[in-house]
Amino acid sequence: MKKFYPFGVLLACVSHASAATLINGSFEFPGIADDSFDRVHEEDVVGWETSDSSGNIEVWRELYRNVPAYRGNQFVEINATENAALFQDVNITEFGAVNYGFAHRGREGTDVMRVDIIYAGPNGVIDTPDSNMVNLMTNTIVLGGDDLIIVDGSLSANQYSATENAWEQHSISALFNADSNSVGIYRFSYAAVSSSNNNPGEGNFIDDVYFGVNAVPEPSSVMISALGGLILLRRRR
Repeated sequence: MKKFYPFGVLLACVSHASAATLINGSFEFPGIADDSFDRVHEEDVVGWETSDSSGNIEVWRELYRNVPAYRGNQFVEINATENAALFQDVNITEFGAVNYGFAHRGREGTDVMRVDIIYAGPNGVIDTPDSNMVNLMTNTIVLGGDDLIIVDGSLSANQYSATENAWEQHSISALFNADSNSVGIYRFSYAAVSSSNNNPGEGNFIDDVYFGVNAVPEPSSVMISALGGLILLRRRR
């Protein structure tokens, strides 16, 4: 079960234009030490889960090994110990255009990742098993129950490559318009497809992730810190 971080979650949530969005899209919570990386258990990474069998998510700090963050001070590597998926379940309760975006970068060369979005269906439960969400042998999603594929990462249009030289930013506007027939739980997932050095434990950096109704990127870490300061000041009054 995910731990509750009232302060971190609050800061992550206020950064969005809508409540019907994912949180911690720039992977700032929890913060790790400067000039380092850490494999943090998914229970301690606000909002996010992983299909990695270790249960760990690899968080990198800005400029560790000279790799800059795209936004804020931190980013993550999809490949922690194996080809896996990072995902978050979002409850879309509002009507409006559903947007998503992210920044992607290779680690040692050209890495490839995929985007999968699954709708939980009328029962409101993600029936798709976490560990079998992507069948790497057939490159297909293994669905369960009444789950429906909204974005299929097995299609080339939903796979993305990036080199180690720069972040590649992707924005998709109005994927669909949420209405009374399409509100509910959605699983938003990034999965590793391949790494440049064929090491399943290395590759595919991502940052600045957003998904949801009228979703936009989170503000910079400076703005997040300022928001935190304002909240603390208000508490002291």
